[in-house]
Amino acid sequence: MGRIGDWIQEPAHDVKVAAQADVVVVGGGPAGVAAALAAARNGSSVTLLERYNHLGGLASGGMVLVLDDMWDSHLQEISVRGICMEMIERMADVGLAEFPRQHEWGTLPESVKRWKRWGTFDFHSKSKPSPICFAAAFDPDGFKRATLEMIQQAGIELRLHSWFSRTLVEDGVVRGVI
Repeated sequence: MGRIGDWIQEPAHDVKVAAQADVVVVGGGPAGVAAALAAARNGSSVTLLERYNHLGGLASGGMVLVLDDMWDSHLQEISVRGICMEMIERMADVGLAEFPRQHEWGTLPESVKRWKRWGTFDFHSKSKPSPICFAAAFDPDGFKRATLEMIQQAGIELRLHSWFSRTLVEDGVVRGVI
C-alpha cells in the first residue's frame, strides 16, 4: 500500500460477483423503490441495494410523516399517482395512513379543523386558512412495511446493509456496480 499525501493507494484486487440482474437499483428510498418496482413489473430481473436496514429513505427513516405536494391547486386534482399512490393505499388499508377524501378538500371549517393537524393542507396557498388538499399522513414504520411487501411481491432481490462505491462501465455501457 503506497501513501500519496493525504491519500492511500489501494492495490487492485478481485471482487466476487454477488448477484446478477438486468437492472440494479442503488438506494431504497421512494424513488429507488419505484424504479425497482417499475423495472420488475416490466419483466426485468432486479436487484435493489440499500445501505440501511430498511426501505423508504427519509420518508421512513427520517420521520417525514406527511407526503405532501401531491396536489395541483390550479386543476384541483391529485397530481401524483402510480406506485406512490399504491403505497399510500396499501398503508391506508391497514390503518397506517390517512388522507382527506375529495369531498373534504377546500376550506370548509370542519375539513380544516379535522385535517390541518395532520399536515394535509396546501403549503403553497396564500389564502387563509390554507385549503385542505390531497396529502397523506402516514406511519413511518408502515411505509417500511408497505415498501418491503411490494418489493417481495415483485420478486426483487433485496440486499440491505449494502454499500455502493462505484459503477463499472465498459464502452460507455454500465455493466455493474461495486
